[in-house]
Amino acid sequence: MKTMICIGDSLVFGPLVRRSECWTAKLGGRCGFRVINRGRNGDTTRGLLSRFDRQVLAERPDAVLLLAGSNDFFLRRDPAETRRFLLFLVREAEAYDIRTLLATIPPYLPSMAPAAFRKAVCLDDAQLLRLSLNEWIRSQKECVDFAAVFESLTSDALRGFLADGLHLNAAGHLRLADAFSEWLRTHP
Repeated sequence: MKTMICIGDSLVFGPLVRRSECWTAKLGGRCGFRVINRGRNGDTTRGLLSRFDRQVLAERPDAVLLLAGSNDFFLRRDPAETRRFLLFLVREAEAYDIRTLLATIPPYLPSMAPAAFRKAVCLDDAQLLRLSLNEWIRSQKECVDFAAVFESLTSDALRGFLADGLHLNAAGHLRLADAFSEWLRTHP
């Protein structure tokens, strides 16, 4: 069976749900890949650079999915730097003949986010940066549009898929796994 490593931040790791409820666990076996979750809570694209050789390239998977950028925005990092780092990681993986997928970032619902987080981070600014990065990701060769899985929903409907306004709950992970599994079937 082929191997896919999913690497990124908490949106890959899946906090606030059991490991068996995470979208990466839900994919296993039904998408033609053995899926390895290399998400790290709080990670940035710069953090991915520091662990990419060890956690992706050294393992020589058949595919890698990159999902990161939110924490860059929360920390007010330069959006151009975020794009440069993602592009560098794509090129590194492709140099090793690893199929590389870039995933868009699902929407946030600031009104649900913990008060302390809302006070520390300007989620409205982060939301705008997320939209801009997603537009760039959609222009790349192999984009998996995770954001589109949720963007058509009303705020009330989106609330049913989020645990804390930023992270998916079990229902959100299942919805994402279903959509990604279908994407993989149509993009072999």
